[in-house]
Amino acid sequence: SKGKRVAGWVGFGLTFVFRPLGGLCFGYMADYTGRKPALLTALWMMLGATVAQGFMPQIPHVGTAGILLCRALQGFATGGELTSLVVLLAESAPRPIKGQASSLVSLGTQLGLGSATLVAALLRAVCTPQQMLVWGWRIPFFLAAIPGGVSLYYAQNVEESEEFLEATRNSSNGRIVKESGWDEVKELL
Repeated sequence: SKGKRVAGWVGFGLTFVFRPLGGLCFGYMADYTGRKPALLTALWMMLGATVAQGFMPQIPHVGTAGILLCRALQGFATGGELTSLVVLLAESAPRPIKGQASSLVSLGTQLGLGSATLVAALLRAVCTPQQMLVWGWRIPFFLAAIPGGVSLYYAQNVEESEEFLEATRNSSNGRIVKESGWDEVKELL
């Protein structure tokens, strides 16, 4: 129906509306607590919001509202995940390959999109339209737990960047931003 299509586009658009907010908030968090805690928080949020969509009830309005909330959380988490990971890779990589290391984030994003497209195509080939409406649409959300879990495993074993640790050691308050860090954010805007 037209309402479901509109809700689908709204859900898709929500992720892009919330990305900059996530980048701003997680960037601030990364400067206060470290790149690794910000990245782990964003990954957990992303994984939870993605898998939760597969559990949403097919009750009119309730399921739609839940999915829209999850999509907003995904967008927020994406903004934090991308910024935290790019900075962590750039700060951790040896100087000659900092750019190459940071570009791995974009490569991973494209591989994820390609994999998702293949899963969707496979499901469309294997499931009837009725099966897709009833239960097939949930499978990609559950399958996302696999790469999400792998990402969390590796992110938990990553060391905080030496550049961040050095900056906090040289800071008067043990952080790389002043207590009034929002003043710097306001200046950027």
